Amino acid sequence: MLRIEDHCQPPWHPHWVRICTGTGEIVPIPEGCRLRVLPGDNQRYHLAELDDTHMRPRHAYLWRPPVRMRVQARFSSPNTMRGTAGFGFWNMAVSTSANTVDLTAPHVFWIFLASPPNQLALTPGWSGHGFFVQSIRSPVLPRWVERLGVLALRLPFVARRAYHAAQAIVPAAERPLEHIDPTTWHTYQLEWDPTRVRCMVDGQQVLDAPIAPRAPLGFVAWVDNQFAVVDNTLRGGWLAVEDEQFLDLREIVIEER
Repeated sequence: MLRIEDHCQPPWHPHWVRICTGTGEIVPIPEGCRLRVLPGDNQRYHLAELDDTHMRPRHAYLWRPPVRMRVQARFSSPNTMRGTAGFGFWNMAVSTSANTVDLTAPHVFWIFLASPPNQLALTPGWSGHGFFVQSIRSPVLPRWVERLGVLALRLPFVARRAYHAAQAIVPAAERPLEHIDPTTWHTYQLEWDPTRVRCMVDGQQVLDAPIAPRAPLGFVAWVDNQFAVVDNTLRGGWLAVEDEQFLDLREIVIEER
């Protein structure tokens, strides 16, 4: 059974791919490692990322349920965040350029911190940014249908209807974590079963939902300066970073059960 355990200090674990662009860096700190983005403009992508997805095609991603992930982490202040940060399982579903979004049918289960103007909600009643846990299971569609849906979200006269249609057919479980201070160390546990996901923070359950992403997925942890808006349109880009923003990691354990 596959198991990865890393205490996030040099020498770096050989399992991970480390990716840095723009002002992004991955540096050691006394407790572990820091993925950070230093101040930079909005003319390029600034990213620090640790993953096991690059260099593998999607069908060869490593993780399938039942699997458990435990991560000890802390974030820089949400008040100075300009972009996104987080960690969890995903299928590399979203990428942005200077003013566009490229979207593949998302399958994710992750902890996410996003600044405005991000709007990533697929369920009603919350802002779509801030600190939250999210699980998305997209239907299986031909690639041409996915591309048609993305195009529809870019057309102003049909975007609202396309967005509401997407909400109806893409099951998602989302919960804002407003009661948790992301700037202090916490232990996050994600349990992904074939038909259910659970998330615990410091041993307290914050999500239990019958919406599990499709396998296989990969691990990702990152901080960057991108934004995506998927409410009544589909747009995105890069934000200027004024202060250092980071994700600190001191333990990552992922194990099949």
